[in-house]
Amino acid sequence: MNNDRVILAFSGSPASSAAVRWLMDERHADVVALVVDVGQLDDLEEVQTRAVACGAIRAHVVDRCDAFARDVIAPAMASSTPLGREALAGLAHSTIAAALVEVATIEGTRTVAHASADDGLDEHIARLRPTLRVIAPAREWTSQGVDVADYVRTRRLSPGTARIERHLLIRKPASTASGCEAAQVTIGFENGIAAYVNGVSMGLSELIESLSLIGSRYGLAEGNSLPAPAVELLQAAYAASGGNDVVTVLVRCGSIAVTGPA
Repeated sequence: MNNDRVILAFSGSPASSAAVRWLMDERHADVVALVVDVGQLDDLEEVQTRAVACGAIRAHVVDRCDAFARDVIAPAMASSTPLGREALAGLAHSTIAAALVEVATIEGTRTVAHASADDGLDEHIARLRPTLRVIAPAREWTSQGVDVADYVRTRRLSPGTARIERHLLIRKPASTASGCEAAQVTIGFENGIAAYVNGVSMGLSELIESLSLIGSRYGLAEGNSLPAPAVELLQAAYAASGGNDVVTVLVRCGSIAVTGPA
């Protein structure tokens, strides 16, 4: 009898590695790993290789960084609603869910899986394709008291690392400026999308990276359990410009002030 085929969202974390083997052993599935590029700072080729080493029959890498920036980050930054830890952590779920649905169609399967214990991905998948079956091994591990690290070790899997930089907005703080130095940043918009930093035209994902570096250097990520140094800069700029102007933002000592049009 042929095994069922399952498309697994594979992030490279220890839980992802465990999920490959668990789906093989417990669900007798042929696992196709899907690595979705949403701006995380992993070596995605290495992550792809690791998925196969854990037992996946193959592994796809799909680039969704620009789509994530355009379709998810830009609207979130234009909103006045603050992004709490949970909302920030799950911001890429809709993009990953769309990629899972797409690859499930290509692979001709009705089953997808992920290694997250929460149900955020499930909800987005259900909105896009209600007929898809979703398997979440981590929820079963929780109910059964399975220790992921022990599972990975006893099965001699390549564990990977659970990194904090799980998507484009989340960035570990870099070295900060000494004392209370200040930076003046001009952010310009075109058709509601941030397009310039200090007069330099950039694609949105590159622009976010640039603002992350600036915000981190001048203390915007300090003290946050899930740092997102570009968020405050972008939300302040959107609020001041309506997404159709150029504004100047002063960053100093971990705080910002919009000083007016550039």
